[in-house]
Amino acid sequence: MLLQNTCNVSLMTPKLGGLFCDEKAVVGFLLKRRGFEIDPATFNKTALDTLVQEEKLIGSISFFNAEDNDEEASYSTSITGERTKIRDGIKRYRFMFDKGSCFQNELNKLDNSSEWEFIPVFEDGKALFAVKKDGKLIGFDAKLFTGTRKLKLTDEMAGPSLEVEIQRTGMTYWQNSSGVYESDEFGFNELSPVAGLNITFGVLTAGATTTVVTVTNLCSDSVVTGLTTANAWKMNRNGVLQTISAVSFNSGTQKYTLTHAALVANDKVSFLTSENGVNVVAVDTNYYSGVSDTKTVA
Repeated sequence: MLLQNTCNVSLMTPKLGGLFCDEKAVVGFLLKRRGFEIDPATFNKTALDTLVQEEKLIGSISFFNAEDNDEEASYSTSITGERTKIRDGIKRYRFMFDKGSCFQNELNKLDNSSEWEFIPVFEDGKALFAVKKDGKLIGFDAKLFTGTRKLKLTDEMAGPSLEVEIQRTGMTYWQNSSGVYESDEFGFNELSPVAGLNITFGVLTAGATTTVVTVTNLCSDSVVTGLTTANAWKMNRNGVLQTISAVSFNSGTQKYTLTHAALVANDKVSFLTSENGVNVVAVDTNYYSGVSDTKTVA
């Protein structure tokens, strides 16, 4: 059904009385791919995990500092001195990060991108969404630009930066139809972006049914713990994914032991995180993804 565009006077009268909820400070933001809606009535942790694992949602990106860099509205003045607005302003943020080159390398994958929606996250774990007429939620259409990375020359913070510009389609919701939402299962500020992993292991021997692997963060040598569920792992043997039957973690050596089918000489083998057919695994509100190098069984 199409409705004729008319000015509804009741909708043009603001209701500014009564009590209104304030919002906490912004401490991070989610990035949501365009093209789908979120139903607040059914959205839960399982649905969240699926979005992250399918790379449709990036968990809360925290920043060291931020600044508004808005473009103000444009006005025209008549010959009698009366002003009228001819174009609304544009919301722009510049986020700075106190992280090094590895973070910059990953952040730069967002440069000049217009496929993401911006969702601010508040310090109390709530998030600001664009609300559609049917009550479904989306983010605010945005264009992303990575700034030129700065190196420290003084005691001041320096590092990567990201500029977020809400596009005109998003500004309509930003100014007129937004809402703050919270989950009864998690805080949006608790959601970590996917962490890349380095997975390494030694020589593979024919007949072996276990392999000891070391798992560290992609951008540091810190050991990652908590990946002790067998269905979070797979072994790739000659291009075919095979199950891991058991996983244990030695807190002394800081290494995992993966139990699998016996290795065969000359097989080409690698190990990877895998859950529900995707390379990203969920551990509470943390998400991990990694693939080892491929080695030939001796």
